[in-house]
Amino acid sequence: MSGMQPVPRQIPGLPALDGPAEQVTEVWLANRRLSEHTRAAYRRDVHGWLAWCHERGLDPLRATFLDVNAYARKLEAIPLAATTVARKLSGVSSWYDFLLKLRAVDANPVGGADRPYIDRDHSSTVGLSAEEVDALLGRAREAGERTHAMITMLADLGLRVGELVG
Repeated sequence: MSGMQPVPRQIPGLPALDGPAEQVTEVWLANRRLSEHTRAAYRRDVHGWLAWCHERGLDPLRATFLDVNAYARKLEAIPLAATTVARKLSGVSSWYDFLLKLRAVDANPVGGADRPYIDRDHSSTVGLSAEEVDALLGRAREAGERTHAMITMLADLGLRVGELVG
Protein backbone atom coordinates (compact mmCIF):
# COMPACT_ATOMS: atom_id res chain seq x y z
CA MET A 1 0.00 0.00 0.00
CA SER A 2 3.07 2.25 0.24
CA GLY A 3 2.71 3.54 -3.33
CA MET A 4 -0.86 4.74 -2.85
CA GLN A 5 -1.65 8.42 -2.56
CA PRO A 6 -3.77 9.40 0.45
CA VAL A 7 -7.48 9.65 -0.28
CA PRO A 8 -8.70 12.52 1.91
CA ARG A 9 -12.31 12.12 3.00
CA GLN A 10 -13.91 14.70 5.24
CA ILE A 11 -17.07 13.24 6.62
CA PRO A 12 -19.41 15.74 8.27
CA GLY A 13 -19.51 15.30 12.03
CA LEU A 14 -16.30 13.24 12.16
CA PRO A 15 -12.70 14.39 12.47
CA ALA A 16 -10.58 14.50 9.33
CA LEU A 17 -8.47 11.36 9.07
CA ASP A 18 -5.97 10.64 6.34
CA GLY A 19 -3.61 7.72 6.63
CA PRO A 20 -3.01 4.08 5.76
CA ALA A 21 -6.25 2.85 7.35
CA GLU A 22 -8.30 5.30 5.29
CA GLN A 23 -6.39 4.28 2.16
CA VAL A 24 -7.15 0.63 2.85
CA THR A 25 -10.79 1.59 3.35
CA GLU A 26 -10.90 3.10 -0.14
CA VAL A 27 -9.29 -0.01 -1.65
CA TRP A 28 -11.79 -2.22 0.25
CA LEU A 29 -14.72 -0.16 -1.00
CA ALA A 30 -13.38 -0.12 -4.56
CA ASN A 31 -13.26 -3.93 -4.53
CA ARG A 32 -16.89 -4.35 -3.49
CA ARG A 33 -19.94 -4.37 -5.73
CA LEU A 34 -21.94 -1.80 -3.80
CA SER A 35 -24.27 1.04 -4.59
CA GLU A 36 -22.80 4.48 -3.98
CA HIS A 37 -25.26 4.91 -1.09
CA THR A 38 -24.03 1.71 0.60
CA ARG A 39 -20.41 2.61 -0.14
CA ALA A 40 -20.90 6.01 1.56
CA ALA A 41 -22.56 4.38 4.59
CA TYR A 42 -19.73 1.84 4.97
CA ARG A 43 -17.17 4.65 4.59
CA ARG A 44 -18.87 6.61 7.41
CA ASP A 45 -19.11 3.50 9.60
CA VAL A 46 -15.44 2.57 9.25
CA HIS A 47 -14.39 6.21 9.56
CA GLY A 48 -16.37 6.47 12.81
CA TRP A 49 -14.56 3.41 14.16
CA LEU A 50 -11.17 4.76 13.07
CA ALA A 51 -11.93 8.14 14.67
CA TRP A 52 -12.91 6.39 17.91
CA CYS A 53 -9.65 4.42 17.84
CA HIS A 54 -7.67 7.59 17.05
CA GLU A 55 -9.23 9.44 20.02
CA ARG A 56 -7.99 6.67 22.30
CA GLY A 57 -4.55 6.24 20.75
CA LEU A 58 -5.58 2.72 19.71
CA ASP A 59 -4.05 1.17 16.63
CA PRO A 60 -7.07 -0.31 14.80
CA LEU A 61 -4.87 -3.17 13.57
CA ARG A 62 -4.31 -4.16 17.20
CA ALA A 63 -7.90 -3.74 18.39
CA THR A 64 -9.52 -6.57 20.32
CA PHE A 65 -13.11 -7.64 20.78
CA LEU A 66 -13.03 -5.75 24.09
CA ASP A 67 -12.31 -2.54 22.17
CA VAL A 68 -15.15 -3.28 19.77
CA ASN A 69 -17.45 -3.95 22.74
CA ALA A 70 -16.50 -0.58 24.26
CA TYR A 71 -17.19 1.12 20.91
CA ALA A 72 -20.58 -0.60 20.60
CA ARG A 73 -21.56 0.46 24.14
CA LYS A 74 -20.54 4.05 23.27
CA LEU A 75 -22.80 3.94 20.18
CA GLU A 76 -25.67 2.54 22.24
CA ALA A 77 -25.21 5.32 24.80
CA ILE A 78 -25.61 8.06 22.15
CA PRO A 79 -28.34 6.49 21.85
CA LEU A 80 -28.46 4.77 18.49
CA ALA A 81 -31.00 2.12 17.59
CA ALA A 82 -29.83 -1.47 17.92
CA THR A 83 -30.21 -1.91 14.15
CA THR A 84 -27.93 1.09 13.52
CA VAL A 85 -25.28 -0.20 15.94
CA ALA A 86 -25.49 -3.65 14.33
CA ARG A 87 -25.12 -2.15 10.84
CA LYS A 88 -22.10 -0.10 11.90
CA LEU A 89 -20.46 -3.17 13.44
CA SER A 90 -21.26 -5.18 10.32
CA GLY A 91 -19.45 -2.63 8.14
CA VAL A 92 -16.44 -2.62 10.46
CA SER A 93 -16.47 -6.43 10.51
CA SER A 94 -16.45 -6.55 6.71
CA TRP A 95 -13.53 -4.11 6.70
CA TYR A 96 -11.61 -6.41 9.07
CA ASP A 97 -12.46 -9.43 6.88
CA PHE A 98 -10.77 -7.56 4.02
CA LEU A 99 -7.75 -6.88 6.26
CA LEU A 100 -7.63 -10.60 7.09
CA LYS A 101 -7.45 -11.41 3.38
CA LEU A 102 -4.56 -8.96 3.07
CA ARG A 103 -2.93 -10.59 6.13
CA ALA A 104 -2.82 -7.17 7.82
CA VAL A 105 -4.51 -8.58 10.94
CA ASP A 106 -4.53 -12.02 12.54
CA ALA A 107 -8.20 -11.97 13.53
CA ASN A 108 -11.39 -9.99 13.10
CA PRO A 109 -12.03 -8.35 16.50
CA VAL A 110 -15.67 -7.75 15.64
CA GLY A 111 -16.21 -11.51 15.38
CA GLY A 112 -15.97 -11.99 19.14
CA ALA A 113 -17.75 -8.77 20.08
CA ASP A 114 -21.19 -8.53 21.65
CA ARG A 115 -23.55 -7.30 18.97
CA PRO A 116 -27.02 -5.98 19.75
CA TYR A 117 -29.92 -8.39 19.38
CA ILE A 118 -31.97 -7.69 16.27
CA ASP A 119 -35.42 -9.23 15.87
CA ARG A 120 -35.38 -10.22 12.18
CA ASP A 121 -39.17 -10.71 12.25
CA HIS A 122 -39.83 -7.09 13.18
CA SER A 123 -38.98 -3.84 11.45
CA SER A 124 -39.62 -0.30 12.58
CA THR A 125 -39.92 0.69 8.93
CA VAL A 126 -43.54 1.42 8.14
CA GLY A 127 -44.56 0.12 4.74
CA LEU A 128 -47.56 0.81 2.60
CA SER A 129 -50.82 -0.97 3.27
CA ALA A 130 -52.24 -3.24 0.53
CA GLU A 131 -54.79 -0.54 -0.29
CA GLU A 132 -52.06 2.11 -0.60
CA VAL A 133 -50.02 -0.13 -2.92
CA ASP A 134 -53.10 -0.77 -5.07
CA ALA A 135 -53.76 2.99 -5.28
CA LEU A 136 -50.12 3.66 -6.17
CA LEU A 137 -50.17 1.01 -8.90
CA GLY A 138 -53.40 2.46 -10.27
CA ARG A 139 -51.85 5.93 -10.53
CA ALA A 140 -48.71 4.44 -12.06
CA ARG A 141 -50.82 2.64 -14.68
CA GLU A 142 -52.38 5.99 -15.59
CA ALA A 143 -48.88 7.46 -16.04
CA GLY A 144 -47.93 4.86 -18.66
CA GLU A 145 -46.62 1.34 -19.13
CA ARG A 146 -43.02 2.12 -18.22
CA THR A 147 -43.94 3.89 -14.98
CA HIS A 148 -46.35 1.09 -14.10
CA ALA A 149 -43.68 -1.55 -14.74
CA MET A 150 -41.13 0.28 -12.58
CA ILE A 151 -43.52 0.85 -9.68
CA THR A 152 -44.70 -2.77 -9.89
CA MET A 153 -41.11 -4.00 -9.64
CA LEU A 154 -40.39 -1.70 -6.70
CA ALA A 155 -43.53 -2.84 -4.88
CA ASP A 156 -43.39 -6.56 -5.68
CA LEU A 157 -39.65 -7.13 -5.29
CA GLY A 158 -38.91 -4.57 -2.58
CA LEU A 159 -36.15 -3.08 -4.69
CA ARG A 160 -34.37 0.15 -3.90
CA VAL A 161 -34.64 2.81 -6.60
CA GLY A 162 -30.90 2.52 -7.23
CA GLU A 163 -31.25 -1.24 -7.77
CA LEU A 164 -34.09 -0.73 -10.22
CA VAL A 165 -32.26 1.97 -12.15
CA GLY A 166 -29.04 -0.06 -12.17
